Amino acid sequence: MDLPQNRLLLVFSPSASGECYAEQERLFAGEEAGFEDRDLPLMRLPKDGNGEAAGEPVTAQAAGSARRECGVGDGQFTFALAGKDGGVKFRADKLVSASEIFDRIDAMPMRRREMHERGGESG
Repeated sequence: MDLPQNRLLLVFSPSASGECYAEQERLFAGEEAGFEDRDLPLMRLPKDGNGEAAGEPVTAQAAGSARRECGVGDGQFTFALAGKDGGVKFRADKLVSASEIFDRIDAMPMRRREMHERGGESG
C-alpha cells in the first residue's frame, strides 16, 4: 500500500470484540465502493488483537506506532482520517457513518479536483 497516494481511515479500539467495534463494522458494511472511489483504505487497529489495513495484516509494532502518532490511549475508541498529504483531517471518539466520512472527504479541495478530473463522479 503506497500511503502518499491514499487517504487513510484509522479505526482504533480497545478490543476487536467490543460493542463499538462491531457497531462500527455494521456502519461501514456495504460501503466498499465509496471507500475505493475515495482512495480510502481502512486500517483497523484493535488494541487486543491483530490489526489490518486493506486486508493486509498490521504488526503490533506498527499499530502501536500509529496509536502513539495519533495520540490515542489504549482504552479509546477513536477515528483518524489522514489526508493524502499525511495530515489528520478529522478525528472523532465516537461512531461515525460512512456518509459522514465521505461528505468530509468530498468537501476537500483535492477530492473536488479528483471528481472534476473524473468528470464529476462521486461514488
